Amino acid sequence: MKTHTTRRTVLKALGAGGVTATTTGVLQQGQTYRIGSAVSSSGDLAVYGSRHERGMNLALDRVNSVGLKDGGELRVSLEDTASAPQTGVSAAQKLVNQEGVPLLMGAVSSGVTVAIARSVTIPNQVVQVSPHSTSPQITTLDDNGYVLRTAPSDAFQGAAMAQLALDQGIESASVILVNNDYGRGFADVLQSRFEAAGGTITNTVPYNSGQASYRPQLNQATQGNPDAIMFVAYPESFTTMARQAFEMGIKDQYQYIGAESTLAEPIRENVPARALDGMIGTTPSAPTETDAWDSFVSEFRSRYDTQPSVWAAYSYDATLLSALAIESADEFSSSALRESIYPVSRPEGTTVSSFETAKEELAAGNQIDYSGVSGSIDLNEEGDVPGTYKWWRFEDGDYRMQGFLDVEQESDATTTQGE
Repeated sequence: MKTHTTRRTVLKALGAGGVTATTTGVLQQGQTYRIGSAVSSSGDLAVYGSRHERGMNLALDRVNSVGLKDGGELRVSLEDTASAPQTGVSAAQKLVNQEGVPLLMGAVSSGVTVAIARSVTIPNQVVQVSPHSTSPQITTLDDNGYVLRTAPSDAFQGAAMAQLALDQGIESASVILVNNDYGRGFADVLQSRFEAAGGTITNTVPYNSGQASYRPQLNQATQGNPDAIMFVAYPESFTTMARQAFEMGIKDQYQYIGAESTLAEPIRENVPARALDGMIGTTPSAPTETDAWDSFVSEFRSRYDTQPSVWAAYSYDATLLSALAIESADEFSSSALRESIYPVSRPEGTTVSSFETAKEELAAGNQIDYSGVSGSIDLNEEGDVPGTYKWWRFEDGDYRMQGFLDVEQESDATTTQGE
């Protein structure tokens, strides 16, 4: 792997037109600013990769219709992580070491994000913005401010899921969790909050993705006769679980409660409705009664003929935040972008929700507070953002949103670590 210094002094031609950054990273007239994106275009989380690309491309269109400073254009080089840490590291190495990107958006899986951070972005001091990774472990990375995200930590959603179960009168539950940073981090907070309020977790059952059968895990989850089974499971795996649990007669005996990863179109399309009927769950949500959200939904539906998910909104905001960091930075380098990306989201500035307005405020020398379509992007010192959550119920063959959850967002983010 090249050293940080070597990578900086051999920055390549960035994007169409062959515009080359100088060795100092000083901005040039008409420069194409190329950043990277390493996400799941395939694998267990491919549905999230698709959501990311839609939100990102919508943001790119918005930024480039206005233009970056000095007539510049924002471009993104996209690489597939295949939802796997090793592949993700290879994708990030290509973007950072070969293409010389100073900022990388990625990944979807928390395990992939952590692997990329430890092996690529932190050692090379490259800014990494994840629109999707939610493990509490990301908060505690020793990253010197280079790793941040636009999706809230599962230290908050674990609390939301515990609150939902308690609100529904659930007194005991087992947890089936994907055996990675995301699953362990989520389940740790979920168990802590649920038991602190008087609930009992009868079993925690880890699983590995890509198996043909999850019957042993499902059988283990029923031991102790809990009131509910909680699923912290990825879409492809949960599709198999839901089918097999239905065949085993488990569904009618237990209340299902799912994390946001069990709310996905491929699940609804590939699992019989009766196998999911009555399931409830949590999901991060944008504050849907804002002008910014309404504008985003209108633009998204016009382009893609479908309703956007909050994950597309997180990707839109990650792209806009990256563009604003470039717009306000003195030079196109990782160190400069790290210094500029936090201040453009701080509440001390003028609140802006569009790139055009933000650009005007920055040009006037004003501090800005980018308020995203997904909600507040007030990055704290650990690179985390606050979260808003809804709960849903599966009925009449589809996911139906029920309302917002009132969740106290405490210090779990700084005390809970995955492995």
